[in-house]
Amino acid sequence: SVSQVLQRILMKDDKSDAYAYSVITQFFCASITGIFALWKGFIMPPIAQLPFNFFLMAALYGLGTVFIFKALQLIEASEVTIITTTRSVITIISALILLHETFNLSKIIGTALIIGAILLISKTKSVNLKFNKGVFWALAMALCYGLAVTNDAFIFRHMTDAYAYTAISFLLPGLFLLLINPR
Repeated sequence: SVSQVLQRILMKDDKSDAYAYSVITQFFCASITGIFALWKGFIMPPIAQLPFNFFLMAALYGLGTVFIFKALQLIEASEVTIITTTRSVITIISALILLHETFNLSKIIGTALIIGAILLISKTKSVNLKFNKGVFWALAMALCYGLAVTNDAFIFRHMTDAYAYTAISFLLPGLFLLLINPR
């Protein structure tokens, strides 16, 4: 919540560069989590064994971060928050399809509660959602982050050090963004 409010403040100006802020955010978070991971005993994630998944992680989180900044530049943080909660549903669906996870009664109830909360909040008088570019960017972020979480779950089947993975999961998207647009 604090992050989205800060991101909204940074993106209030029409000339704010969503791409540059995304790269800076990724590297800033990688620095903080990297220091903590080193302090706890950094164990390198299995990048060489799962190159496609780590590339996918970098691309999905990198692009998702750009999309959230673009969304916050165009619509209110409250609207972005509501729209991006759909990433939970995307994660559930993609985990069922890609990871062959089971969908039992407790998961059905949880999914129903998530969808109900999204609908309930979106119907309040204080939030008036209209489909525009900002909504599109927020939905694109939800898609990227929802798929990224499923990819994370697959990667975690092959590793144990969450601290190191967190640092890498901020560093690689920043490097990906720099690679595709170095300016």
